[in-house]
Amino acid sequence: MKKLFSLFALLLKLFCSGQIINIPDTNLKQWLLQATPQNNRASYTYPAQTYNTIDTNGDGEIQVAEAALVKYLKIDSIFFINTNFNSLAGIEQFINIKGLICIGIDSFNAADFAGLESLQLKFVQTPLN
Repeated sequence: MKKLFSLFALLLKLFCSGQIINIPDTNLKQWLLQATPQNNRASYTYPAQTYNTIDTNGDGEIQVAEAALVKYLKIDSIFFINTNFNSLAGIEQFINIKGLICIGIDSFNAADFAGLESLQLKFVQTPLN
């Protein structure tokens, strides 16, 4: 009985823990993790009226449930020195995004936006070389 309870507890922990979004570009992941109400990177509303933290539980990861709260994202490497994004992969898991502004992105492809069915506004500007 004790083994059965331990197995049940382990399975419950695995199923209850949030699924983590894979964001391969470490600069992009850090950018998203550092979103706060003060730096205007993410909002739970669209159009953005107030800004929010993405990593609400502070574990240094972005769970699917946390990403689902976000309706607006601004990813900007032009005005923040030493912040270069090479890929937007992982953004497609922010399934409720309605507004996405990307400035200074070195490379991206249409697959980065696949599955963003709620997207109403998308602006992507590549760096000037």
